[in-house]
Amino acid sequence: MAALLANMVDAELEHARLARAFQDSAMEKHMPKDEIRDYAPNEKDDILYLLEEVNRTARRTFDALIVGLDLNQTQWRIIASLLREPTLTQTEISRLLELESATIGQAVAVLVEKGLIERVRAAHDRRVWNLHLTEQVRTIWPELREAADRLHEILWKGMSAPQIDFLRAMLRKVAENQKQADTCEASR
Repeated sequence: MAALLANMVDAELEHARLARAFQDSAMEKHMPKDEIRDYAPNEKDDILYLLEEVNRTARRTFDALIVGLDLNQTQWRIIASLLREPTLTQTEISRLLELESATIGQAVAVLVEKGLIERVRAAHDRRVWNLHLTEQVRTIWPELREAADRLHEILWKGMSAPQIDFLRAMLRKVAENQKQADTCEASR
């Protein structure tokens, strides 16, 4: 299983490299080289692409690791959100995960049906759903933790603890910058 997952990650990265090479080749046929240089993706664009690629591949790998739990990506992301912040409402999770409220509502309904979360109307506003993890979630924690640990082994292979700490610090700074920019945009 580990070799299969590692091969999946390697195949995804190779596919992305080949796609970029094909795109570069195609652009050269239709645009003069000096124009390509002016508009072509640069190193900072590549960082954004890599962030998206790692995120997408990591989610797919995690999905493969927890296939036996019969949870889809939205469902395990809801559980993970509630593990991090147990007081989130259904609307807050929808915003956090950037998914439509109907999508979250359907996923929550399935999790309620499976007995993994409880949905309770808020006393202060009957339109608000408070979500709570149930004791039954404890039965799947070991598998979720094992899958997350395996994913970390795959992602951080060949990296030292200080390198991982540095990456975390840099990504936190990037996230902080984006939140500040979003706040500034929202206040306009």
